[in-house]
Amino acid sequence: FSLSFPSQWSTTTSTIDNFNASVNWASVVVPTSTPTPTPVQQATCLTLPQTDNFTGSTISAQLWKFWSHQAGLVNQNGGVLSASMPGAVSGFAGLNTQNKICGDFDVRVDFNQFTTSGQAEGHAALIILNEDNNAEVRIQRYSKVNEQGFWTDMKKPDGTYFGGIQANALTTFGKLRIRRQGSVFTTYYFDEENGGWKKLGYFPSGFTSNANVIIGVGSWTQNPSVSANFDNFNLTNDIPDPSMFAQVQP
Repeated sequence: FSLSFPSQWSTTTSTIDNFNASVNWASVVVPTSTPTPTPVQQATCLTLPQTDNFTGSTISAQLWKFWSHQAGLVNQNGGVLSASMPGAVSGFAGLNTQNKICGDFDVRVDFNQFTTSGQAEGHAALIILNEDNNAEVRIQRYSKVNEQGFWTDMKKPDGTYFGGIQANALTTFGKLRIRRQGSVFTTYYFDEENGGWKKLGYFPSGFTSNANVIIGVGSWTQNPSVSANFDNFNLTNDIPDPSMFAQVQP
């Protein structure tokens, strides 16, 4: 009989007459020193709270990295972050946090001067992204054929979306918000008419991995041009504030 061993092992051969067979015996190599174990890479967590009012002309490299299609434009000037995608190109133009947000958090951002060309689909969005598998939760001011308003949904790792919920609105300015508690994500928009946060989506079976926050604009079907300004970015630990939640409408 013959015993085979992995190719990286050295072998010697011995013949046993009684069995008239050749047997491969593995030579065990004893290491001369103990190898140094490779340390486990830990995620660098973003220190909270973080705010950005986009003052000055330089985007904070400590907080942000670009998350944009090559045709997208993202710049900071006049106290706002401006993001835009040209027509005939489908994609996203915006910023992504340099480091992951660990644990529970509450993130909000204002937008204004939201515009799209024609009747095709474009949006100004606040997104929570799991970079490990591309799952995401998002809330957005969107525009598409015969529809204007706010939209929220969740993308699964396989690329499919579920939980699409909309609220009609014509405003070109407003506020977007996502609150995370463990695997539960709740999305809100600010109701300008009634003066309070309006809960739009509730996703109890999200993901538990550390996540990144993205802001920006996107163009999808029929590739419209889309643009918006962002301001008053605010990212905090999720600490309940009774006065804040008193404004939330069911």
